[in-house]
Amino acid sequence: MLAYFGILIDYGFDLSATREVSIHRDNKEKLNEIYSAVTTIKIVFFIISFFIISVIIFSFEKFHQNYLLFYFYFFILIDSILSPIWFFKGIEKMKYITFFSLSSRILYTIGIFLFIKEAKDYYLVPLLNFFSTLIIGVFVIIILFFSFKIKFQLVPYSNLIQTLKDGWNIFKSTIGISLYRNINVLILGFVCDEKTIGYYAIAEKILKIIQFMNIPVGETLYPHLSNKFSKENKKISVESLFRYGKYFFLVYMIIFIVSIILSKFIITFIAGKFIYNIAINFYILSFIIVIGGLNYYFGILGLVALGMYNEFAKIIMKIAIVNIFTVSVLSYIYKDIGASISFLIAESILLVLILQKLSHLKKIYR
Repeated sequence: MLAYFGILIDYGFDLSATREVSIHRDNKEKLNEIYSAVTTIKIVFFIISFFIISVIIFSFEKFHQNYLLFYFYFFILIDSILSPIWFFKGIEKMKYITFFSLSSRILYTIGIFLFIKEAKDYYLVPLLNFFSTLIIGVFVIIILFFSFKIKFQLVPYSNLIQTLKDGWNIFKSTIGISLYRNINVLILGFVCDEKTIGYYAIAEKILKIIQFMNIPVGETLYPHLSNKFSKENKKISVESLFRYGKYFFLVYMIIFIVSIILSKFIITFIAGKFIYNIAINFYILSFIIVIGGLNYYFGILGLVALGMYNEFAKIIMKIAIVNIFTVSVLSYIYKDIGASISFLIAESILLVLILQKLSHLKKIYR
């Protein structure tokens, strides 16, 4: 539940605001405006989320019994406001992100050793996480003010609306991606027993662990490409995407082959023993290492970096609908194998649609 409030508070700014910062990185006045607008909107969404979760907590007895625990975990989301990772990505100062993340974890770990003595202290875990986030967040604001001369200021209503519009399509895309990447287990729950669901869930978990390798590469390339694409003709940008895409394809193929070779070891490590049913699901899903990797490259580092937010959002929402339909049908017929096939179909159609859109852009821009 809290993950969805996190999506609301982030509102797609991790991509849209990062792109704006990368484009205007040399314009201090514009950077102040972007930072202030994004922060203002995040504060508003945080307050709205607080009221919504309060209604949920006090409307259901099982949540009300542990209301303090829910609030402690909720307030960790303030990190999205205090630590503008999107800003540092945009100016390509990744060392700050690493430093802030590491410092927060160190503080949190020290707190765990100092204050968690027995099982009844479990409620302190999210509280310690919150305080470590708060301390580092204040430190981040100080660095922004003194090192980068960035300060919070009131911005016109029209600027807030424009910032909301910029993030809207990425926000829709995030929801769509969450739907088609996370809903399969939920739908399987209606047609399968827990053991069968577990076969698919473990295979999907392994896939997502492998795909996580996309994140550091993407966070490094995205702001650079956003800045680069904003200064050149879209046709040239798309051509360079296709030109370098073959190298990404080669890397993903190597990862795919290595994953298949090591699949028995990986499954045994994750599941505790080698289970044939998990292996079958993983072999089907493993093709997504290549297809999904190219979707990330041509989608996020391509369409989104080009500023084609609306086009990307439309494609993602189509795929979310397709996946909901296919997983409902195929999981009813083929259980966990059907869910794996559905995920592969969704990712394959997504790649086709993204490549079609990029090919179209290359034709219309001269």
